[in-house]
Amino acid sequence: MTANECIRGRRSIRKFTDQPVSHELLAQIVETASYAPSWKHTQIVRYIAVEGQVHRYLSRQRENHGRCPHGHSRHHHQGPQRL
Repeated sequence: MTANECIRGRRSIRKFTDQPVSHELLAQIVETASYAPSWKHTQIVRYIAVEGQVHRYLSRQRENHGRCPHGHSRHHHQGPQRL
């Protein structure tokens, strides 16, 4: 594969499954990603892999992201939003 094919063939995936990813595959992905260039060659990167109860908790938090205490989406309210 050429660099041109790689760049033009890149796709963003926004649909995920519940299928777990093996520790071996995660290690391979992280090792491969370490070859990517970084800003000013600083290579400041951290990875956190979660599973089990922590994963379920974070998934629920992600699902509720952007909702106010009344359950409305953040686009329901007018004006600036506090983070």
